[in-house]
Amino acid sequence: MENTPYLYETLLGVLGQHSQWLDLRHRKTLAWMMVGLICAKTVGLGAWASFAVSRAQYAQSVVRRFRRWLDNNRIKSEPLYGPLIEKALVSWMGKRVYVALDTSMLWNTYCLIRLSVIYRGRAVPLAWRVIEHGSAMVAFETYQEVLDEAQRRLPLACQVVFLADRGFADTQLMSQLRQRGWHFRIRIKANFWIHPSHLASFQVGEIELQPGHMSFWHDVLLTDKRFGPVHFAVARPLGSDEYWYVISDEAADLKTLQEYGLRFDIEENFLDDIEWISVGSVADPVGGGAGAAVFCTRHHDAVLGLGGDLGREARQAASGRPALVSGGELLEDWLELGDLCTHQRLRAAHDGVLE
Repeated sequence: MENTPYLYETLLGVLGQHSQWLDLRHRKTLAWMMVGLICAKTVGLGAWASFAVSRAQYAQSVVRRFRRWLDNNRIKSEPLYGPLIEKALVSWMGKRVYVALDTSMLWNTYCLIRLSVIYRGRAVPLAWRVIEHGSAMVAFETYQEVLDEAQRRLPLACQVVFLADRGFADTQLMSQLRQRGWHFRIRIKANFWIHPSHLASFQVGEIELQPGHMSFWHDVLLTDKRFGPVHFAVARPLGSDEYWYVISDEAADLKTLQEYGLRFDIEENFLDDIEWISVGSVADPVGGGAGAAVFCTRHHDAVLGLGGDLGREARQAASGRPALVSGGELLEDWLELGDLCTHQRLRAAHDGVLE
């Protein structure tokens, strides 16, 4: 409790880096919710209330204050969050940035579409949209505006690498990514057809590998639309019959699989979403409620994860919070390559099945 006023003042300064706030009280309430989220290390309005310094005599009064903020339709996330994430990313100009697209279902009724920056083992959202939709599968036209918004927020001249799972294996998306100048690593399903220049066409599921092995294909065409040329990596983990089939716009090698593995850093976001379901309002998750709840936790991630000088101050102020961990070992853990992970044998897998 003794550090919360200092943390609050620091966060209030971070949130005040732009003038889009309609009411100073909105910014103050969000700062106290972020204090609660950082200090309590859990999602729960009651848990947060104990860390808020207030004239209220009862914790329930603070909880009601937080609830009113979450349900306030006048608070629009885009103009408030956008300038902060843009400022946080400005130092990444000219650098390689990994972004991951995913969807998450809320109450089996609403679909959260989100594009995030992968950073230090977590995924910090760039742009998102909540729609009333009964499935996690969405068409390209539905999430195209999320890509547009994210592109406006990314710094100029950075090298964007787009990561996505099988639900986004779409040649229309790949074509759009190329037009934007983005690289991509997208997992595809086993029934996808590829067309090598030197072999007859076949479905990628026909490739057979020994457990713990991988294979790489270059300059192939994809599906009956003959999209390409693209590059293709396939790997099979030890102890599993499941394969990774990953399409890349750049030459495929072990790094292709490592880069795709960064996509799994979004798993922490899925856990956040589950926790937020108990906090957000079922009545209107698109306008307020869950949308605003997600907005609160994303401010937390952006400020503590990416927030430049002020972000460093906030991390120092939140002295009791565990540091974000680095991600990077997921591929090795998942494949369980063990002693296969030597440069000689990995290179021997190039363009063929490792014997």
